[in-house]
Amino acid sequence: MKLVFDDQALADLEGIHRWIATDSPATAKSVVARLFSSAELLTSFPLMGRSGSEIGTLEWVVPRLPYVIV
Repeated sequence: MKLVFDDQALADLEGIHRWIATDSPATAKSVVARLFSSAELLTSFPLMGRSGSEIGTLEWVVPRLPYVIV
């Protein structure tokens, strides 16, 4: 399975990085890296997560972060 981020997802990641970086650039880099590595898990476990709020989607709650990958 190939992991692909759409334009909105990339914009969201950039926004998350910018927002956190105002307080801590190092933390911003770490959080975005954790989001990417969590998303990468989906290539090995594509059915991981719960049923999404939109039909046909799954949601993966990122451990120890307030983010959900759809």
